[in-house]
Amino acid sequence: MSEDLRLNPNWNAILQWSMRYQDDGAFQRNLTPMDQERQDFLRNALENAVASDPVSEIKKSVTILKSPEATDNDLIEALEELTFHCEDIDLSNDVYLMGGLHLCRAYVKHSNPELQWRACEVIGNATQNNEKVLNFVLECDGILQDLLELVDTAGTEISVSIKSVYAISCLIRGHRKAQAKFNDLEGYNVLIRALQRSSNEKLRMKILFLIRDICMTTEEQSSLYVSMGLHLQLVESISARPLTRVHDHAILLLEVLTRHDLILPAHARSVVADYYTSIAKDVDIEEANACTVILKRMDDRAVER
Repeated sequence: MSEDLRLNPNWNAILQWSMRYQDDGAFQRNLTPMDQERQDFLRNALENAVASDPVSEIKKSVTILKSPEATDNDLIEALEELTFHCEDIDLSNDVYLMGGLHLCRAYVKHSNPELQWRACEVIGNATQNNEKVLNFVLECDGILQDLLELVDTAGTEISVSIKSVYAISCLIRGHRKAQAKFNDLEGYNVLIRALQRSSNEKLRMKILFLIRDICMTTEEQSSLYVSMGLHLQLVESISARPLTRVHDHAILLLEVLTRHDLILPAHARSVVADYYTSIAKDVDIEEANACTVILKRMDDRAVER
């Protein structure tokens, strides 16, 4: 039996197995003894369920992160363990209460890129959909700023950039207070610079997705990015070939920006129309719908002028 299965038994499989073997009285079953493999599986699953103690595992990981004797491999394993536990809201609260997030802030600034991106991942998982931990991070001076600086300075360490954007996204998406702090720190400039600087498809998609979410909250947020010329960058990105997933995110963001009387340059019409033609065989997809909306708005606003 693998270590993962031993530590994390498949409870659904156990349930399904037990239900197949339970007698509901509707008909006579021919019962046979369990074979040795099934006996071992059930025994090990039950033993490990009793022995498993996530809180102790979190304490152990936090202790390792505090230890000056820990090797990089020890630290990586500890951060990986915290990342796993932070997928559970209650356990992410435990990570926060035991000081795990304070420690992760220190590792965001570490010289080892893998420790940096793993620390970002812990912060992202811990704050996602967790108001209590999110408020702590916002009140803890510097974490959001550290993440923004990481996006700005990660350079060729693309995993660091991606995970720092992920952590920022978990912090500010759908949260007005967090977005206000993000703006105070001029996070919009950081995202735009990263978008202009990087050719990495995954990073660009994450940034475009985050900006779209921000711009959907208020017209003021949308206007801020328009004032920085983002709509012009999007038109340029959509015109580039070959087509990638970045084009899909760019057209969806452009649709959001055009909701508030934005006048696009004349050549944008042919750019959007060409992109629409490229994906026209899939006319029901969200991106195709965004194209038709943008084109209609351009036509309506041209008439109004």
